[in-house]
Amino acid sequence: MSVTTRSGVLPSQIAEGTTS
Repeated sequence: MSVTTRSGVLPSQIAEGTTS
């Protein structure tokens, strides 16, 4: 997966609440 958001994390990680 090369899809990253503006936070620099994967959408799946955001769903987990893991935002840097």
